[in-house]
Amino acid sequence: LAVAAVCFFRARPQMIEYLKLNWKRMVVIEAIFFVVFAFFVYLKMSNPDIYQGEKPMNIAFVNAAYRAKTFPAIDPWYAGETINYYHYGHLCYGLLGKWLGVPPEYTYNLAVATIPAFVFCLVFGIVFNLTRSYLGGLIGAFLTVFAGTLKSVIQMASLLPNGPQDPKIFRERYEATGLYDYFVAVWEQIKLTLLKIGFLFWHSPIWEKVSLAWRSVWNPDAMAQADQQRLANFYDFDKYFWKLSRVTKSSVANEFPVWTHVFADFHAHQLIMPIGMVLVSLLVAYSIRQSGYWRLKGLGALPEARNLYGGSITSAFQILFISLLLGMVFITNGWDYPALLGLTLFTFLMVFIYSGGDWWRANRFGFGRYLVRMNIWGRGIKRLTIGKFGFIQNVVLLPIIVISLSYFLFYPFHRYFHPPKRVAGIGWMHQAASGWTTPYEFLQIFGIPLLILIPILITWLWRWGTASKWGGLKVFLTLILSLAASIGLVKYFSGLTLKSFDPASLESPPSIRDSLIYWQWVDSEIAYLVFGVALFIGLLLLPGIFARKTRYETRWACLLLAVGFAIIAGCEVVYINEGWSAPLHRWNTVFKFHLQAWHFIGLGIGCFLGLWFQRNPETP
Repeated sequence: LAVAAVCFFRARPQMIEYLKLNWKRMVVIEAIFFVVFAFFVYLKMSNPDIYQGEKPMNIAFVNAAYRAKTFPAIDPWYAGETINYYHYGHLCYGLLGKWLGVPPEYTYNLAVATIPAFVFCLVFGIVFNLTRSYLGGLIGAFLTVFAGTLKSVIQMASLLPNGPQDPKIFRERYEATGLYDYFVAVWEQIKLTLLKIGFLFWHSPIWEKVSLAWRSVWNPDAMAQADQQRLANFYDFDKYFWKLSRVTKSSVANEFPVWTHVFADFHAHQLIMPIGMVLVSLLVAYSIRQSGYWRLKGLGALPEARNLYGGSITSAFQILFISLLLGMVFITNGWDYPALLGLTLFTFLMVFIYSGGDWWRANRFGFGRYLVRMNIWGRGIKRLTIGKFGFIQNVVLLPIIVISLSYFLFYPFHRYFHPPKRVAGIGWMHQAASGWTTPYEFLQIFGIPLLILIPILITWLWRWGTASKWGGLKVFLTLILSLAASIGLVKYFSGLTLKSFDPASLESPPSIRDSLIYWQWVDSEIAYLVFGVALFIGLLLLPGIFARKTRYETRWACLLLAVGFAIIAGCEVVYINEGWSAPLHRWNTVFKFHLQAWHFIGLGIGCFLGLWFQRNPETP
């Protein structure tokens, strides 16, 4: 608050002018926050108990923050030791609740309603500032906070008479008989789902029953009616809600954002969401500000450049806050750190690569001339051109500064935190030889974003192909090279898997009682298929990231989508080795990283749709 107050008074005229011009948008954002917050508060009012999952552990961390006299806080289970866990999120909300005089249990329930409201507004803001589209921002925010999965639909259809199999039963009873038979069986399940859901919408008595089951979640009177009609399967915690988060062979957690917010575990994977989105917004702001400043200064528009840049102090604070947010990511939920660190480093690289010419024009008569006149390294300075120095400054030194600051700003945490000894680095899926996500499971988890994204990609590629004389050839080469690279890597990793387990070595199909061998046998057919699909989509987006003429709005849309699908692809190749044997070996890997992928994909889709709504379909 003190820093915000100082910044406000230093730039008071500009801030007042900004408020005059944008007060309507600020009112809209506040209204959106209140609506989302009120919705989740209403849900918690129907079930305010802090029970199930890891909620007892998380409320213990909040209580520890309330009682703490020094930091790190004292471990609530291990007397005399400090908390050896990612507890920064609990600490922030706990200290705020203590400062406000709110009991810990109220702080807990209000915080789990605040987080989705924060995320919704942050995603809306990122998309809107890139595209100037309210509708695109709302769609992106909806996908990252409220969107469900196709598993929800399939699970509901499986509860109806003559519906598809329960997805869990289909997965565990399917016998490996070839990929063709597998996809035929999956298509039969999808057809049954479509028929039942179509019948559900057109057959009003059934729709009334489902509606009654949903209303029973928060309405005791409706629950009594639902119990009389034996509709427990549609709202029962174990028979419906919990199953939605257990898709991949019941060996990993498959939470998705809205499920996480409704379950309200208040765990690190939920607490990190707004922090990660703030970091993304700062990176977007940095890229726009820095490239714009270099461009204006290179053109000689110095007053406009200074107005945008704000001076070296402003630049230093921007880098400081990026470092601060990156450090907060690690101590809140280290699982989100690799992707956000990679995005941060790539942002610095991307800004310099695509604005390098502007940087040269902006500095050739200023700092560059001063550097040459210094002649520190004698003749060596002639070889170290101004452009190379710019690369070192912006792509080498800047990341080193950011990473170092992100560590030392939170040095007390790193000093006392010790990872569990059972965590043994990275494991390879081909060595485990089981546990991959099947195509049907992938569709159940990410089906709704994919149904929106596929038409977007097709339209984007079509417009790219028809935008210039050689556009069609470029699209064709992109498709062929992406497909070839995906197939080649799938074949390569599948070959490595055969060295660990070759199904041809079995004389007969194993029994399901022989758990490890059975799942290695079943999974051998679908190994790395989802990896290939995610990689193919990510590669298709590369021209939108690396083409020099692409505008920054489209570049960011492609980059965010590519990061999301890179995370999904990576989960099919490697996992964090936590000491659990197959098929439980990648429980947290899929759980934590897929949640992060949801946010990147939702952001990317929102940006693309926002650009189209503004009639700005940028092509590479």
